[in-house]
Amino acid sequence: MKNTYTISLENISFFGYHGLYDFEKKNGNDFLVNITIKYKVSTFKIVSITDILDYSKVYEVISSAMQVPTELLENLCTDITNQLMQTFECVQKVDISISKLNPPIGGKCEKSTVSYSEKR
Repeated sequence: MKNTYTISLENISFFGYHGLYDFEKKNGNDFLVNITIKYKVSTFKIVSITDILDYSKVYEVISSAMQVPTELLENLCTDITNQLMQTFECVQKVDISISKLNPPIGGKCEKSTVSYSEKR
């Protein structure tokens, strides 16, 4: 018997060098990551963190990916999703959004956000 659970990590804050423009690659920017993961466990009663998806390990995967400069947030979303699905066999679905704060659009804008969803 397998049980399905959902975890969410909200407004994880990172500084990174993601973007198309040279000044973004040089100066960097602030980013927020929101992620929701559905996963299955094979035990009826959870007795240990090893029985579930450890969200601190999920954070490690996201943090590692956020340190690699990437031109497009779309690619960053899919890279993180792929890494999570490869790392954790129990992951069934990932919904992720990455926001760039104060994006360089030529006007006032709090954030731009790219969202991605994938099911196994």
